[in-house]
Amino acid sequence: MKRTYPEFEEEKISFINMLKNGNIDQSIVKLTSKLSLLPADSSLANLSDIISKTDILKKRYILKNVVEKIKEIHDFDYIFIDVPPTINSDFTNNAVYASDYILMVFQTQQSAYESSLSFVNFLRDRKKESDLSFELVGAVPVLIKKSGRVDKQILDMSKSAFSEALFENQIYQRERIKKFAADGIKDKDMHDKKVIYMFNKVYEELVDRVRLIEGE
Repeated sequence: MKRTYPEFEEEKISFINMLKNGNIDQSIVKLTSKLSLLPADSSLANLSDIISKTDILKKRYILKNVVEKIKEIHDFDYIFIDVPPTINSDFTNNAVYASDYILMVFQTQQSAYESSLSFVNFLRDRKKESDLSFELVGAVPVLIKKSGRVDKQILDMSKSAFSEALFENQIYQRERIKKFAADGIKDKDMHDKKVIYMFNKVYEELVDRVRLIEGE
C-alpha cells in the first residue's frame, strides 16, 4: 500500500481490535479525497476464532454490522469488500451476508472456471436458505492471455455458462500489472495508462450494471 500511497498510516487500530472495541472510524484510512480503506492485516487470521465463539445466528452478520456502522459515519457511494471466492468460509459467508451486489472474478484456467460454477451454486443456495436479497451483478475473467488456447476455450465456456452476466470488459495479462505490485500503481507513462484504462472500464461496467438493476 505504501508503494502507491506513501502517506499510508499503518498504525491504525487493527481490524480484529476494531471488531472487539467497535471503534470503526479509527481503523479507516483516508487515501485520497475519493478513496478510503479499511485495511486487512495479519490479525485477520484470528477472525475464525472470534466467529467460533459467536452465536450461530449472529456469526454470519459480523461484517454486515461493520458495514452498517460505516454507513452511519460516512456517506460513501460504494463499499467494496474484497474476499477470495472460497466456498463456505467464514470470510466469504460474512461478505455475502453484508453485500447488496456480488461481482465474481475468476482466472481463465480450468480449475478456476469450475470453481466459479461451484461458487454460483453456493450463492444460489445461500440466497434460498437465508432469504438474502443480494444480486450477482456479473462475472469478470482476469489475467487472460490473449493468444492462449486454454484462455480462449475457458472464455467460450464462460460465455455459454454465464451468458449476459459475463462482463464485456475483462482483465488481460500485462507486465505492468506485475510492476504495479512491485513498485506501486503509477499513472505516468503509456503502459501505466493502458492498464489503468482497462481496470477503469471494468469499474464503469460494474457501476452501469448496478444502476440498471436499481432502475436509475
